[in-house]
Amino acid sequence: MSRPLSTRHPDPVSSYLVAIDAEIPRWLRSRRAALSELADGLDDAITDYRTQGLSPQEAATRAVSDSGPPSIIADAFTDVLSAGHARRTALALLVTGPLIGVVWLNALVPGSPPTMLLAQILPLGPVILASVVTSVLTLLVTGPARLRPAWAPRRPQRLAAFACACSVVGDLLVLGTTMITALTMPGNMAGYPLIGAVVLTLTRLAITQRVARRDLTRAPSNP
Repeated sequence: MSRPLSTRHPDPVSSYLVAIDAEIPRWLRSRRAALSELADGLDDAITDYRTQGLSPQEAATRAVSDSGPPSIIADAFTDVLSAGHARRTALALLVTGPLIGVVWLNALVPGSPPTMLLAQILPLGPVILASVVTSVLTLLVTGPARLRPAWAPRRPQRLAAFACACSVVGDLLVLGTTMITALTMPGNMAGYPLIGAVVLTLTRLAITQRVARRDLTRAPSNP
């Protein structure tokens, strides 16, 4: 296991990295990789200053000073990491949605078109549409900078969290319908597809509800 960054670098570099790390949200796990890259850049700067005749302490102090205040660096890292987090979340929803939908079709209405399932669970259609549209918007505002619309938020995890919230509602609707069908018409349900659908849905539900709850309540409302 790698050592913490604070133990691999002398002051003032270690204190600088710790100060930045403290201001980046804990749930952005990729912050460790970002901080490692920053540390490597500081090491390069220190080496360069050492070749110019500065002492190790002077070189480290100069490198940290050139990097900027910890709060500004942490804010910039948070923007980038939040965008990556939101984009991965949206992609996961768009990929798993059709897969889980097909499994549910085979479990609840085998051999029928998708409209049959939507007709049985009327609120499901609007909920799925909201999740898909919000996921696509998330991809749009987290794409290449030149393609982002002017209204794109700095930290778009709220968009991804709303898409997750819609996914949670949709999964609960399907699971609720399944329970009712199992009690009233058990003979109309396919066995193995049903087991697979329930397992996949519960897995996604466990993840999406956590993301939605965390990001909708903790994400900063930066423009």
